[in-house]
Amino acid sequence: MKSLFRKLIYLLLYLVAFLLFKTFFFFKVYGKENELNGGGIIFVANHNSWFDFLIMAISLKPNKFIHFLAKEEVFKGFLKYFLNFMEIIPVKRDKLDRNVIKLGMYYLTKNENLGIFPEATRSPDGKFQVDNFHSGANFFSLKNKSPIQMILIKGSFKAFPRGSKFPKLFTSIRSKIYPPIYPDKYINREFNVETLNEYTDELKNLFIERLKEDF
Repeated sequence: MKSLFRKLIYLLLYLVAFLLFKTFFFFKVYGKENELNGGGIIFVANHNSWFDFLIMAISLKPNKFIHFLAKEEVFKGFLKYFLNFMEIIPVKRDKLDRNVIKLGMYYLTKNENLGIFPEATRSPDGKFQVDNFHSGANFFSLKNKSPIQMILIKGSFKAFPRGSKFPKLFTSIRSKIYPPIYPDKYINREFNVETLNEYTDELKNLFIERLKEDF
């Protein structure tokens, strides 16, 4: 019952967010044909705004319930109870958090989805944070043999940049879903720092190249 209620709330939030972004930010999604069916997927995106969680969700079909990874600092007051109820995973910054690994693997093995922003924090200037790119998504992908699907977001920084108290309405926000990448060529290799770093660099370089595109 609790799981069903959670998914109903997710669907309600999805519909409200979709309507609001369509109305006030002319939201448009490209690459819908690339969206994977089923679950057990790790969705990743660039991170420029608080909006990005919602944008990632509404870029996909409403049945793609996503367990997002979010910084521990936002788990305060009523929001803490709501995020815990929605099974958002709190992350301790700059620490090896075994609870995050445990929960992430648990959801993936249940064929459920993770939502990860590899830059870990919102960009202060709207530019991709190459030097702050983390390997969490690739770690889960290798450990569970799960695909990674990239969703690039454009316009969210202009609409609601870091440090701004209110969003700027009637600006354009777009997203694009790209074909998934799989860990197949790394699976038979020893799981170590070198393998993880190589796989992480592959994903980072895709971000760099694809962010140059205009859509």
